[in-house]
Amino acid sequence: MKKLLDHARIALWSLQVRFGRVPPGGPPEFVAVLLSFKRPQNMEKICRALLKTPSIRKIILCNNNPSIHIRDWVHLKDPRIVIIEQRKPTACQMRFLLAHQDDGELFFCMDDDLFLLPEQIEHLCGNFRADFSVPLGIQGQIYHPQDGIIQYAVYGNRRVDGLNRVYLCTKAHITEFFRIIGLLGLSVGSSGWEKHYWDDMVLSRCGKHRPRIMTIGFYPNCPTSAKSGIAEWRDTEFFPSRITLQHQLDVCAPFTA
Repeated sequence: MKKLLDHARIALWSLQVRFGRVPPGGPPEFVAVLLSFKRPQNMEKICRALLKTPSIRKIILCNNNPSIHIRDWVHLKDPRIVIIEQRKPTACQMRFLLAHQDDGELFFCMDDDLFLLPEQIEHLCGNFRADFSVPLGIQGQIYHPQDGIIQYAVYGNRRVDGLNRVYLCTKAHITEFFRIIGLLGLSVGSSGWEKHYWDDMVLSRCGKHRPRIMTIGFYPNCPTSAKSGIAEWRDTEFFPSRITLQHQLDVCAPFTA
């Protein structure tokens, strides 16, 4: 029943994107960076929403899974979409390398297992324009040192210790990202660069203080968002590796407030 409900919600979302009005918004200043690996079926849907968002001027769609061709899944003909095919399996931190290499100053990155409406994306962009000091998202995590655990799925309008799933950031944040991974031994080309589970936690340390999350209303999730073998957070090493990284970040890139 839940799977049927998820598909019904996504179908309704798709109709809203395709036939809904273009929301009012700011100038097209943001570069959206999307990664595809195990959910290529979602990418055209997400691209449609981004193309209808006034603040998005370009979409970089990177296929990190060379066993498929993303053009078999995305048939949109729009000059704002730039498609990149990786020659070997690539981890999700590639999105921030692509942002680093781009000439843009503002970036919108999101995972491939949730569906935001154009007006929700535009609302995020407008809110971020009002405060570039820290990265912004919609969901986060909080570390509880007394218990040695990370609390996930944190929502609301608040500060968090880390962002998950959606990331708005500036070129300055991206530059700081690469400074911090150098301290962690995770630089591009190193063995650490190819590891998983860390890019969101590092980006979250790249502002002047803790990152922000904000409420944007309901959005549907992909039915595979919690499926073993597809969702990274279901891997056995996911949670232990992030606790270790939390301790490393507290030493080399502590929050100032």
